[in-house]
Amino acid sequence: MTAEVVTAIGAIATATIGGTFTVMAHLVRKENNATHESNRRVLDSIDRRTEQMDTKLDRHGEWIAGHGAWHRGRGDADV
Repeated sequence: MTAEVVTAIGAIATATIGGTFTVMAHLVRKENNATHESNRRVLDSIDRRTEQMDTKLDRHGEWIAGHGAWHRGRGDADV
């Protein structure tokens, strides 16, 4: 074989292997991006629900403080 043929075969092999890895990396990256988007939606949902629970807990704490004051105003003990 001549040097030109060996060089051509090497170039073809390099392009085939490199192209295969490039396509595989693209597919994995695409799947990874889809998974990240799905996880982001779940985390956003958890964040919204946690924020709602925080708001409800704040309101409940305010209600308890007001209710305790109402009892103290009536002269109730241990409140």
